[in-house]
Amino acid sequence: MFFCYKKKHTQESTPKITWNFLKQFHIMNPPSITLNRESIVDRNYKLLKLYLKNNNININNFITNKFFGYKNKFKEYRFIKNEFPYYVENHINHHILWINPNIANIFDNSKIIDLVNKILNNKEYIIFKNQNNNLSVSQIIHYHIFFKNE
Repeated sequence: MFFCYKKKHTQESTPKITWNFLKQFHIMNPPSITLNRESIVDRNYKLLKLYLKNNNININNFITNKFFGYKNKFKEYRFIKNEFPYYVENHINHHILWINPNIANIFDNSKIIDLVNKILNNKEYIIFKNQNNNLSVSQIIHYHIFFKNE
């Protein structure tokens, strides 16, 4: 679909995001800053967005079709490993909880927390939804969820 760079043996100049740093954020206190991605991940993310733009594909439609198209159109949510994760330490998983746009209005913060507790079997996690100024997918409600490897 689009060209993807492979990782070379390079040293990242930006330190990885730590669990302690992430712990300051939560569903009622999202980051006001843009969190970094590893340079190769960021490059691939920008390539995807460029591909979509050059082919007149709206990113919101792309995500909706990808996660809620065809056999998944009746699913309320999708809990997916982030394809373009933030640059977090190796022991941290970064997933996205995508909410089906057709039923997004039935989810409030309390329902989201209950859902994530169920998905992660009550393990410790960090959850937030980016502020509007940090959204590249603005029309589909989605949450960033971080939890440690076991």
